[in-house]
Amino acid sequence: MFGPRGLGNLRGAPAQQEMRAPLRSMDDARRLWEASERLVGVRFPA
Repeated sequence: MFGPRGLGNLRGAPAQQEMRAPLRSMDDARRLWEASERLVGVRFPA
């Protein structure tokens, strides 16, 4: 994951970021991906 490297990771040049524990859930990632597909009306093959 990439994001700003400045104070609080809120601004600045892009840099590689650590994934916070709540973002590491594969179940959550799958649900988010499926919801995104439904919202945009496009399905991507697995």
